[in-house]
Amino acid sequence: MSVEHINSLSSFNKFISTHSNVLVDFFATWCGPCKMIAPYFEELARTNPSIKFVKVDVDQGTDIAQRYGVRSMPTFILFKNGQEYDRFSGANRAKLQEFCQLPTRSVPLNKISHKPNSNSSLTMTLVMLVLIFIGFLIIKKVIN
Repeated sequence: MSVEHINSLSSFNKFISTHSNVLVDFFATWCGPCKMIAPYFEELARTNPSIKFVKVDVDQGTDIAQRYGVRSMPTFILFKNGQEYDRFSGANRAKLQEFCQLPTRSVPLNKISHKPNSNSSLTMTLVMLVLIFIGFLIIKKVIN
């Protein structure tokens, strides 16, 4: 399969709504990591016929990039049935390969990753505050 190049928001919306699995590469021509990962993206397009592959140049398709909050390149977004399913940024070949397996999963990768929940974040914040306080007490004792 070939990679589609789309830079119009209306064409983009039509494309993602008419295909069940679409993997989009938001890139820039001046972006080094984008250039590094581009041949691999093309290779994946040839070897994964169940997924449609699209490239959006963020400098030409600014309205598409803004619509999806793309701020770093490359950013890859997987759409299932017209809806954003998962995303990641960076030229990570392994992660891109994982994304090609996502259409068969019921849960996106970002929902099963090991992100701290709010309780563990709060605990880490409290631990850091205690360590800072202890450090302050040690410095105060050394100075006096």
